[in-house]
Formats: sequence, C-alpha cells, structure tokens
Amino acid sequence: MRSPPRKDKIYYRIGEVSEITGVKPYVIRYWEKVFEIRPERGEGLQRRYRWEDIERINTIKVLLDQEGLTIAGAKRGLQGGRKGVSGRLEEILRELKEELRGIKDILSP
Repeated sequence: MRSPPRKDKIYYRIGEVSEITGVKPYVIRYWEKVFEIRPERGEGLQRRYRWEDIERINTIKVLLDQEGLTIAGAKRGLQGGRKGVSGRLEEILRELKEELRGIKDILSP
C-alpha cells in the first residue's frame, strides 16, 4: 500500500518517487533522458526530485498509459500541444457529426 505523499518535503529519493507515482525506478531513469527531467544530485550523486518533478512524472504516466499516446505524442503534450481526453473526445464527436451530415445529404432526396 502506498503511503500518502508528503508535499512538505523539499526533495524525494527515486524510491519515494516510485512509490508515490507507481512508476518503476528504471522507468523513471529512462524518462529522465527522454523527457528531460533533471533531478538535482545530492551526496554520492543520488537523485533528488522536487514535487514538480513528481507532478511531471505523473503527467507523463497519464499521457502514456491512460491517453494512449506514444513517447513522441507525450513529448508534444508536455510542450502544450496536448488536448487531453475531453478535447480529443470533442474532436472525435465533431468529426462524427460531419460524417453523419454527409451520409444524411447522400440519403436525402
């Protein structure tokens, strides 16, 4: 069972970040390279994440797992090109309405 995150801390170790986000440490290290997450380094070069890093990791997780984006799509999403689930749903519904209107026009005398 995950312990509730403590936002009052300044730094979190990779194990704590993994526990809070549900993302394995090796995946977090990979995402550091791909998504340019830059944790600070403490004594012994140990990674030290801030709460903002944890929020970014959670966002990446949502983009990849829940929204089904590729890594390239998630990168665009982090840069502001993300429509989100509701935005994509609206776009799909709009396209569907246009197609139905086209079908109606074809079938109407």
